[in-house]
Amino acid sequence: MKELSGFRNLMAGRGPDAFATRVGENFSVCHSRLAVVGTGALDVAQPFFDSGVSLLVNGFISNYKEIRASHGWAARPSDCSVILSLYLKGGTAALGQLRGQFAGVLIDENKNKAILFRDASGITPLYYASVGEHVLFSSQASWLPALADYFEIPYSPSLNRAALAEWRSCGYSVGPKTLLNGIQSVQPGTTVEVNLGNGVVRSRKPFFDWRHPELDESYLEAAKRLVKQAVRRNLQADKPPFLLFSGGVDSTLILHCAVEAGKRPRLVTLAYPDGENEAELAHAAEVADHYGCPLDVVKFVMPNRAELQKLFAERIDWPLDGGSLLPKIALADYCRSEGAVTVLGGSGADELFGGYRRHSARLELYRRGALSNVVLERNYFCEWIGKHDDNGLGPYRLFIQCARDARYADPGFVYDLCELSQLHNPRLDSCFSNIGIEYRPVFQDQDLVRFAASLRLDTKMVDGTTKGMLRDAFADEVPAHFLSVPKMPLRFAEMGPSLKWRERVMAAWICSKDLASSAA
Repeated sequence: MKELSGFRNLMAGRGPDAFATRVGENFSVCHSRLAVVGTGALDVAQPFFDSGVSLLVNGFISNYKEIRASHGWAARPSDCSVILSLYLKGGTAALGQLRGQFAGVLIDENKNKAILFRDASGITPLYYASVGEHVLFSSQASWLPALADYFEIPYSPSLNRAALAEWRSCGYSVGPKTLLNGIQSVQPGTTVEVNLGNGVVRSRKPFFDWRHPELDESYLEAAKRLVKQAVRRNLQADKPPFLLFSGGVDSTLILHCAVEAGKRPRLVTLAYPDGENEAELAHAAEVADHYGCPLDVVKFVMPNRAELQKLFAERIDWPLDGGSLLPKIALADYCRSEGAVTVLGGSGADELFGGYRRHSARLELYRRGALSNVVLERNYFCEWIGKHDDNGLGPYRLFIQCARDARYADPGFVYDLCELSQLHNPRLDSCFSNIGIEYRPVFQDQDLVRFAASLRLDTKMVDGTTKGMLRDAFADEVPAHFLSVPKMPLRFAEMGPSLKWRERVMAAWICSKDLASSAA
């Protein structure tokens, strides 16, 4: 097999700190590292290798110290090396012990197989393409054609029409398919096993147990404990983290828990050019001052059409629209210019704990005892989620497709998880990871997500209040007026949500990926 040192420059944006390759009889792999934990240690270089098994992984294992303590293993500065230890001891089932954000591959030469895997929250992406006897995989879908060219494999991805129809309805397509024929995503909390001898994809198996253990405490006590645990886990880094800070409930709770844990992150927020969010900025400054943390205000400037197309060509894998894409890029660029390596954020709190107007509408179905009513469910998805579908049925069809298991107290929760893993997380990965920043969505800690999945929506929305459980859980610790602030809507301006903006984003993406002929 060919050695992959020529990919160093291509991958340097995601991992500027180290580059390594490994070549076997039937495989070639390379890894580009972003140093976050154990930056000065000598035993953290990848690929990790032991007993005929190699490990390459992108991401952060937030409970690596807990895992080492529970198994009695010696302390090491590397967070990711525990994956190899777990696999050697218990196989792929042992990956269920992992928390954090990660995607990687285990190459087991003893069994002549490669095992692709991805975290259960779907934070870190991993894509693959099966072409004849070859399987290509990478953290970015845009790298797969380059790999095919390098190995002289005939491969030319084209637009996937079924995925495009879903994208027009929801703004994303449901995995494992993607917008490009031949490219699939490893699904959250699953493994994909590949035979190294013939490239056959043998199986896709879940490794994460979604059943939440019985509680010996109240829901509010559990919510507070798990949020604090998630924050402590995500504070682990060799350099102080930044925190995207709006002054809303989510970012305020992260800040409160971080300060309680002895950390004062640097806060970053966004100012819109029209001055529309001046009141929010004043509130954010008050909260920041209360906790003794500096607050940086970044001015947002809308990119022009050429700049937008350049972003898709060089940084963004998919046409993931929505008002937060370009503002998040502005925040990421600022954080990078200030030397940030890790950035904390509250992405996921609204989906998990009932923070949107659609959740208030769904609460009415609870009150009417109508969750099992097919007609009312369909109407709900058409009215509240199918914003860009002619008849609104696209999102409902996706809901039916995804909601056939009974892991969740409310089957509608599967839509929230799908939107996180298929829309928000890939968008954040493009904004931050592609310029060498590890964005950590604190509320997507797997223990916290599993807890949220076990709760009915009316338990989360106490007295009908959005994120009422989170507000009440911290009522005895956080000043009341910090928790009573209403959700602050994004300033979308011309960026959506509208079909016009969505089509503009798609047109820029198609042009940047040279897909014009297949899109005609």
